[in-house]
Amino acid sequence: MPKPKNIEELKIALEKILGARIQYGYQCQELSNEIKILTQKNISAQTIRRICGLLPYQGQLRPFTYSAISEFIDIKLWNKKNKPHSGYNRKMILQLLISIAEQHQYLPESLQSKSQLEWLRFLYHHLKTLSPSLLEIIQSDSFMNLWWYYTPPMDILNHQAKRWILPLRHAQLLPQKRRYMESFYFQSQWLSQQNIRITEKECQNIQKSLASTSGIERGRLLITLWWNWKQNKDQDALDDSVAGFIKKWERQPNTICTLEQYQIIENLCLLNRFADARRVSKIKAASNKALPQVYNSLLNFWESILGILEGKRGLQNQNLFLQHESHLFFAPKFYELVFIQSILRSKYLRDFHQERYIKRREELILDTKYTYLREWPQQD
Repeated sequence: MPKPKNIEELKIALEKILGARIQYGYQCQELSNEIKILTQKNISAQTIRRICGLLPYQGQLRPFTYSAISEFIDIKLWNKKNKPHSGYNRKMILQLLISIAEQHQYLPESLQSKSQLEWLRFLYHHLKTLSPSLLEIIQSDSFMNLWWYYTPPMDILNHQAKRWILPLRHAQLLPQKRRYMESFYFQSQWLSQQNIRITEKECQNIQKSLASTSGIERGRLLITLWWNWKQNKDQDALDDSVAGFIKKWERQPNTICTLEQYQIIENLCLLNRFADARRVSKIKAASNKALPQVYNSLLNFWESILGILEGKRGLQNQNLFLQHESHLFFAPKFYELVFIQSILRSKYLRDFHQERYIKRREELILDTKYTYLREWPQQD
């Protein structure tokens, strides 16, 4: 395609890249975001609206604007022509991402976690703008172990499960790592009230592997079993397992890490086992070297949720979600939904608060598909 020479040709080129006529403001915002990601240059959505005729515009574009948009068009057309998902380009991009990961270990210890956190926030914030070919690369086994093994992007599992979790379930992973990844997929499906049940043979395999598995993988295996027993209404197995592991952790402090601890507390709360969650929150846990501030923030978040549910005084905690939002980047809609449901169970909530929170809850459920949370929490 020849280089665009005027505003009309720029519009035609942008529409060709987008694959649709540009008629709405959100399309211009998406293009603005993608231009920033690919060129590191800021072109406002307002400017793109003017170029595409959504706003009146007289005059000529500044050289900087024309140059940035032309560069963006060139990059997109080059990617399309050279197939960025080809084996060579895939390998080159993956090597770049791995080298970024390796650079983190040479930073001072005080900066390592902060640097990794900022990278993950940036990556997760732009997930929906990534091309399918790049998604293929960052769902690979190599990338998973480097980056999002600890905090998978929960909010998009329902929308893009086939592009994220499902391929990893069939990757060349150790059984415990495969089951670890599966547990997030199962959890998202159960929260969406999908009728997923694990075979009896697989349950037996998970129970056998618990004896030789520790840390975060053990926690996720337990979560899978607990949800499955809840689905199968096997209350005795659920009660015995929860009670047995809590007693073990209470007798032996530091046998669980903060990452495992917050995920156990979170899922016990989701299973409406609030007394058990409170007991786990009081257990002394070992700190994680990777992203410690994220897991401490999540522990504080869930302890605050338990406090709201126990005291039923949610209005005193209306800023809770905002206080922890920067560390909930991998599932902000899920955690906002949990927070709203906790507030809605509060006493003394006025009608206008009820209406506002219910409206927001329905918006989040429509987006995440987590219909299970509409009736959560259920307290005695």
